[in-house]
Amino acid sequence: MPAAAGERLALVIGNGDYDHAAPLAHVQSDMAVMADTLRSLDFDVETLTDLDRAAMQATIEAFGRRIDQAGKETIGLMFYAGHGFQLDGSNYLLPVDAEIRDAAKVGEAAIDLDLALAEIAFAANDHKLVILDVPADQSVGRDLGAKPGLAAIDAPMGTLVAFNVQPGIELESTPYEGLYPLALASVMAKPGFTVEQVFQEVRLDVVEATDGVQIPWEASALTSPVYLAGPPAEQRTRSVMIGGDRGRAFAGVDPRTVDLVFWTSIKDSEDPSDFAEYLNDFPDGVFRALAQRRLESLEDSGAAAIEDDDEAAPRVETIDERLITQRRANVRAEPSSSGVIVATLEPNQTVEVTGEVVASDWFRVSLGAEIEAYIWAPLLGTTPPPADLEVGLLATLPPSKSTLLGQWHGEYQCQWDSIGFTLDIADPPTGAAEAIDAVFSFYPLPGTPSHPAGSFAMSGDYDPEDGTIILKSGDWIDRPLGLQRHDLAGRAQIGGAAIAGRIETPGCSEFHLARDSRGGQPTAQTLSAQ
Repeated sequence: MPAAAGERLALVIGNGDYDHAAPLAHVQSDMAVMADTLRSLDFDVETLTDLDRAAMQATIEAFGRRIDQAGKETIGLMFYAGHGFQLDGSNYLLPVDAEIRDAAKVGEAAIDLDLALAEIAFAANDHKLVILDVPADQSVGRDLGAKPGLAAIDAPMGTLVAFNVQPGIELESTPYEGLYPLALASVMAKPGFTVEQVFQEVRLDVVEATDGVQIPWEASALTSPVYLAGPPAEQRTRSVMIGGDRGRAFAGVDPRTVDLVFWTSIKDSEDPSDFAEYLNDFPDGVFRALAQRRLESLEDSGAAAIEDDDEAAPRVETIDERLITQRRANVRAEPSSSGVIVATLEPNQTVEVTGEVVASDWFRVSLGAEIEAYIWAPLLGTTPPPADLEVGLLATLPPSKSTLLGQWHGEYQCQWDSIGFTLDIADPPTGAAEAIDAVFSFYPLPGTPSHPAGSFAMSGDYDPEDGTIILKSGDWIDRPLGLQRHDLAGRAQIGGAAIAGRIETPGCSEFHLARDSRGGQPTAQTLSAQ
């Protein structure tokens, strides 16, 4: 039987400001992500930072007593972010005052994980979760014979123990700081997922994000299903996932985390209103382009029912305007550049506009006799086009594909790092007329000198009617350890002076590209001047 409703108690410990070990700058943000996510799931959360040996031991013991007294159906969860290591087959968590000099006295300076688990495992409740976010490049105790990573363990009965990295593995952790708790925060909010399914999903997300370099691991001896965001039979509500008042529920949390949690909760939905709501709530969201395409796909495939019949229809806000075509304009059956063309209007024709498609650059127009169709909004204006149509065309047309070919430069942000990149666009030797190839080359900017450089191939399409560029990643050309490839979606600006869009990877941002007349990688001054 699934776990019955009971108290939810959580202890979040973060040690980052060490006296005798390397500081961990990401611990504070990791704690905030986990604490606020757990609070949104109705956990009573205690957070403690930079504990010495005595305080850390006392805190774990007190938490064990607290969940023991709370009752059998209580869910007790401990999250630890900080240094840890294994020595002679035993795992240790590192208090901030620990100085590891003598292998025989390690247990006096550090916290023995087995003993810490015993404090929690002996509690009478049936559902205990211990999550460890420990750097995989850790060097504490290495001169005493400590081995990389943590050692595999058997979880005590009624307990699940999760590691951010598989046992015994040493990684260059810098590219992955904060990835594990961010993935946890997004998946924990999924209703209908047991705890084991949560960690399976997290493992898949992290493996994909790191191209298989980092593999989270867990050992479970839970005796019944535990649901953090409600069992499958419960009606999914936004308040379960991110709180009825999103701003209050996630006060102090990086907005990208809220964005990711919300997106994860709807990404498999068949209801287009979920994606329209995402676009409304997160107009600059990481997944804006994906949500827009998903919304259009659902509408085009008939997933959005209307009251009169069950055929698909986009969400449209009613307006009543008369606008003028600025150039030759195709009228389409759906608000998409792939929609069937039902008519073509010449420049300077008056059009009756009856609606504006929600979160889209399309107008609904009336063709008479109760026939409605759609025109791309930039093709319409309030004033007649220039008398010299060629001038008007130059002012309003997106660039041709040939204009896009060559090198572009710009920057984007991923996981708080600003990264420079060039995009070399080429015309493929074979394929459809709209097909394009590209090479995506990224490199460190002066503010992030530790970020590696690399490159990979891309392929996709360019729509000269509306300037849309869709590129999917292909094979690596120069692959640095631990980084992933990106897809991107953007639009060439009218006149072909720039390309803007989004890097379609969780945690990454918008990008802006411009021509580099000198060639090569731009300097920081060049980028800042764009």
